[in-house]
Amino acid sequence: MQMRRLIITMFCLLPTAALMYGCGSSSKSGGTLSSVAKVDETACAQCHAQAVDKIDPSATIYAKYNASLHFTNNFNTVGCQDCHGGGAQHNGVGPLPYPNPDAAGQCFSCHKNYLNSQHYAVYPANATSTRDDKTTAKHNAQYVTTDYQNSCTSCHDSHQPKVGDEHKDWAESGHGDVAGLGWANYDFKFGADCSACHTSTGFISYVSSGYTVPTTTFAKAGDSTHEVLTCKACHTDYNFKNRIRNTSAVKAMYTYAGQAITFPGVGASNLCVACHSGRGNVETARTTRYQGHHAPAAGILFNDKSHMGYEFAGKSYANATGFIHDNIGTSAAPGTGTNGPCVACHMDAATNTSSHKFAAVTKNSAGTITAVPTSAVCAKCHADVDSLDTMRLGYNEAGQLLKAYLDNTVANYLSVKVEATKKDAVTGEYVFVSNVYGASQNYLMVGDEAGAYVHNSAYAKRLIFDSIDWMDNGALTGSITIPVGYPNARIWFDADLTTGVASRP
Repeated sequence: MQMRRLIITMFCLLPTAALMYGCGSSSKSGGTLSSVAKVDETACAQCHAQAVDKIDPSATIYAKYNASLHFTNNFNTVGCQDCHGGGAQHNGVGPLPYPNPDAAGQCFSCHKNYLNSQHYAVYPANATSTRDDKTTAKHNAQYVTTDYQNSCTSCHDSHQPKVGDEHKDWAESGHGDVAGLGWANYDFKFGADCSACHTSTGFISYVSSGYTVPTTTFAKAGDSTHEVLTCKACHTDYNFKNRIRNTSAVKAMYTYAGQAITFPGVGASNLCVACHSGRGNVETARTTRYQGHHAPAAGILFNDKSHMGYEFAGKSYANATGFIHDNIGTSAAPGTGTNGPCVACHMDAATNTSSHKFAAVTKNSAGTITAVPTSAVCAKCHADVDSLDTMRLGYNEAGQLLKAYLDNTVANYLSVKVEATKKDAVTGEYVFVSNVYGASQNYLMVGDEAGAYVHNSAYAKRLIFDSIDWMDNGALTGSITIPVGYPNARIWFDADLTTGVASRP
């Protein structure tokens, strides 16, 4: 009887041993990876039918596999051993040829034959490719670049490799647009400072190093692939919700008054702030482009840290009383979440069913705001979000008025069109060291930070107001007259709708 009990006990323990000493164990050896024979696939299920995915424990590995196209595609059924290699040496305790098929290139070697050009494209090698090569280097980016050919599982669950809604939404967003200027315009990996935000590889290095801007590139001779910002940049694997890359409070790439800038820690939104805090401020003067670079939303939001706009001497640019947009998604704004302002307003999963499009508003073909997906967050403080489009029109029109002053189509105090490379007719200084330069920079802000009217409305208003005030008469009087042809700007500046006179916000 004791012997019978011992035999039964050992039989029951066999599946446990199989799970403990299975995939990847080196207790057996022999043969090459490609020569290991296959066994009947039912043998896999005997031990692994109840094995839970370590990354996504919502279901067993085998249940996922049975529901995947790998199993249900009757024309080309893919079994466990087609990915992991033959199981003749495995038998529950020995090694598999490919414990991690993805890292071994198994996934890519098969799927590369079926991927579209957004996923994978072969571009001719360009030995002279550089960041500024606009002729031979310009071409679309792709999801699977040279660095990610063995990293399919950073976006896909290998046992259930379906494309989820978050994948589709991301592909429609600015982060996944392979033809977007931020990915396709240059070969950004050839610029060390560019790679931090214009490639996934560089971004991961940047946020993982305490925001150390790279001094060398990861570019390899002959590699002409351009990277978009993929799932792997913000997530460590395909279990997206529970695998958000943890980052500390962002350190800016630039300084103010000679001092380093550290933005507030805002949880998962730190990932957004890392690049959207901008590349510089007025202390990093540029002659023809916006010093904050493109889309510096967080730089405008946290203006008290960045001083992103050109702030005229003697004028206050402190945040308006009651301003809390920079606290959204924190304990300072109860009921708005815990992942910071960027995530709360652009990705709130409770109200935004297309969170990975990163769109805070929905627009029609004419560019008119028609809906606010995360309006529930806004409603914590705002009773009405319908005025957003009025604000958008006013902000853009105020920028057009400032441009008219700079172009002298609305007479400016210099009576000349302002060009950033010419000298100020009054001071004799080059424009980029005068208030005229500041006015031109604040105009460029309107194009490069299209949402400043929401992110920090009072700050944006003061920058543009003071710029118009200066360009009108070379002095800051605190009062401007907005011409009749700019009705939306009159509304935005709360001007007298009859006379167009507005006071500084």
